[in-house]
Amino acid sequence: MRRLPSGTGRGGGRSGRGAERVSAPSEAGAAGAAGAAGAFVRRHLLRIDSAAGLTVGLLVLALSGWLHELYALPRPLVVGMGVANLAYGTYSGMLARRARRPYALLVLLVVANAAWAVACVVAAVALVDRASAFGLAQLVGEGAFVGALAALEWRERGRLAAGA
Repeated sequence: MRRLPSGTGRGGGRSGRGAERVSAPSEAGAAGAAGAAGAFVRRHLLRIDSAAGLTVGLLVLALSGWLHELYALPRPLVVGMGVANLAYGTYSGMLARRARRPYALLVLLVVANAAWAVACVVAAVALVDRASAFGLAQLVGEGAFVGALAALEWRERGRLAAGA
């Protein structure tokens, strides 16, 4: 706690009690910022999913010649990952643009994201002796990110279907 000289407390006048205690800044400000960030993510979840998929897909395809060497993975696998990311990004973008989203299409996105997350982890395990540390990190990182998207989209499916 900080101490303020007499007369500079919250009441504005002199209290005659010497120094007054002023509590440290509350954690409410940090919690409020985190809550606002969470609300932003929930509100734009499908756009985030789309932007991430499209961005990664384009970058992986554009850099596939270099990435397959860096990752020590077969180039067709790297290109396939780029194409899959473009497909996911396009699909989630199509859903994001709809005012109302059919529940079944949202469930399909969640299932596809969860399956892709599992496929990434399975690929990392299967390729542990072949892939470089960068390749394994990319597979595990993408699996974790897409798995988190699937979990968030599942949790928010009702709100996402309503277009809220």
